[in-house]
Amino acid sequence: MKKRLFAFLICALILVPTLLFGCSSGSANGVKSYSDAKNGVVVVEERFGNGSDWLDVAAFGSGFFIGTPGEDVQYVLTNHHVISDYLALDAGKPVDIDLGDGVVLDGLKAYLRVYFDSEDYANAYIVAYDETKDIALLRIEKPTDKRIPLVLQKPTDDNVGDPVYVLGFPGIADDGDLIDPTSRWGLSDMSITSGTLSRLVTESGTGVRRIQTDASIQHGNSGGPMVTADGKVIGINTLTAISAEGIDIEKTNYAVSTVEVMELLDKNNIKYEKYDPNEVDVGLIILIAAIALVVIIAVVVIIVVVGKKSNKTAATAPMPEPAPVPPVEPRTPVNSDDSGFRVQGTSGALSGKRVYVSRSQPLVIGRDRDSCNLTVPEGTPGVSRQHCALSVKDGRLYIEDLGSSHGTFIAPGRKLAAKEPIELHAGDTFYIGSPKESFVIDVKRGQ
Repeated sequence: MKKRLFAFLICALILVPTLLFGCSSGSANGVKSYSDAKNGVVVVEERFGNGSDWLDVAAFGSGFFIGTPGEDVQYVLTNHHVISDYLALDAGKPVDIDLGDGVVLDGLKAYLRVYFDSEDYANAYIVAYDETKDIALLRIEKPTDKRIPLVLQKPTDDNVGDPVYVLGFPGIADDGDLIDPTSRWGLSDMSITSGTLSRLVTESGTGVRRIQTDASIQHGNSGGPMVTADGKVIGINTLTAISAEGIDIEKTNYAVSTVEVMELLDKNNIKYEKYDPNEVDVGLIILIAAIALVVIIAVVVIIVVVGKKSNKTAATAPMPEPAPVPPVEPRTPVNSDDSGFRVQGTSGALSGKRVYVSRSQPLVIGRDRDSCNLTVPEGTPGVSRQHCALSVKDGRLYIEDLGSSHGTFIAPGRKLAAKEPIELHAGDTFYIGSPKESFVIDVKRGQ
């Protein structure tokens, strides 16, 4: 027994760092690295037509889902300029467009679509946007499990110099003159480019907070996420500024900071997951406390058991029974139906009451005198009319709660499920309703 307890303690101590490592390195949405973040990215397309005939011209960019980890997603973040033509065409309402030379398109509508791959899409609608900040929030028709929500993180000066990764569907990847893709717009068609977070800037005149990077941002990347090495979104890919001097061309790439994104989401009461590297992980603290409690209990059990065995070996005489000493039963004729088990009240209305448990009939405890053979006075708090029953089977004593209102408990506080027999032994204590109505299990003494 001692060896098994020591083995349990060692296992518990080994389990602590294992669990802590697993919790600290995991992520609620399953994203552990920048490559995992692609599972939240989609294509956002503007399509134009009348429902049956479509114009050859279409515009597209990238976007990504936000929401609560573990739940289906419905909200997509992208750039305002990705959906600007949709807004210009009256946000999906029918319009007539004069193309000149007498050609008029009647009932033309703009459609927004979110593509999971080239054959699978959902219609999308605008929830909110900010043209100055170049961000837009879309909602698809119904929640989906085809993508996961990405977690947002506010970039700070501490992130300057860190690697960043740009995810999306750049237009050059679908240029048929350069490459003939076997599929389009699926997870395997997404591109990931890397670079460094160069600096955090505030745009002159507008006050928009942006991220400057040397990571390549191309047409089609617009609206996609810029993520950290562990897959947290810190910005929305938005634009490339090009400056020329003679024949030298310098490109500077920017993303909209998630600080601006969070303000838009908070304003519209949209749920999203936010990561703060400086925030205390309450769940991890609770786990540590729980594991520490298990280890402490194991140590206490070992000390108690080892102490009892030492005392038992050293003792020269049996220890006296603890008070109060149950009254000595009077000598009575042998009862063949007597199981040998005794139930004695230790507190409450039946304190001092001692009865035997029959081999053939259960001992029912409750307030109903007609159906109970150990009755508690009417008005006793917490005791039901038929509260619990004790019965003997194959020489073993069992207790069963009969669906009482306030429960039957085995000390120190284990509550019994209704109609579930639990074995009791001599010395076990139980109570009904509250600890005030307590009983102890004893055995027959003498004849």
